Amino acid sequence: NNTRVSEVLALTLPPLPDLVVSDIAAPADALSGTALPISWTLRNQGTGEASGTWTDYVSLSTDQAVGNDQLFGAFSFEGSIPAGQSVTRTQTITLPINLTGTRYVVVQTDVSNQIFEHANESNNVRVDDQAIAIALSPVPNLRVTSVTPPTEAFSSQQTVVEWVVTNTGTGATSAPFWYDAVYLSLDPVLDQSNTLL
Repeated sequence: NNTRVSEVLALTLPPLPDLVVSDIAAPADALSGTALPISWTLRNQGTGEASGTWTDYVSLSTDQAVGNDQLFGAFSFEGSIPAGQSVTRTQTITLPINLTGTRYVVVQTDVSNQIFEHANESNNVRVDDQAIAIALSPVPNLRVTSVTPPTEAFSSQQTVVEWVVTNTGTGATSAPFWYDAVYLSLDPVLDQSNTLL
């Protein structure tokens, strides 16, 4: 008779936050290889304050469906959002130099569920309704357009070889310098049997 059961104890949840991504803003056009500013609004539509540290993911997608998206940035947030209030964040991602086509921005907040939202953990992702048209940035295309060798040369002695490098691309070169290689060959085919000078 050492045990006794109490009367029914009614348990209720305290006011809890509910984080959602309510808006995403991104440029309509972009060039590959450039920095792209992305803004999104976090709204706490719950009844309790969202307070602490959590991480937001910014991804790009080829469609408006969530899943199989390419992650471009993980951004930490530390602070609080009272119930019914919003915070707008702006971060920058860098596009790959070879990325082209149409992409949609996907933002997921509180990716590790660091903020307890009880039954409202599944509404933390939003896909922007406006696509970004990404075009290839102007790129250089270096070509050796002419080679002028000497009419004769002697072994173990220096000789002069001239050549012209032409940029036939659509953009300027960005490297301050680069190296050109000069070979001697028995035929005009460049392969591993040629001699590097």
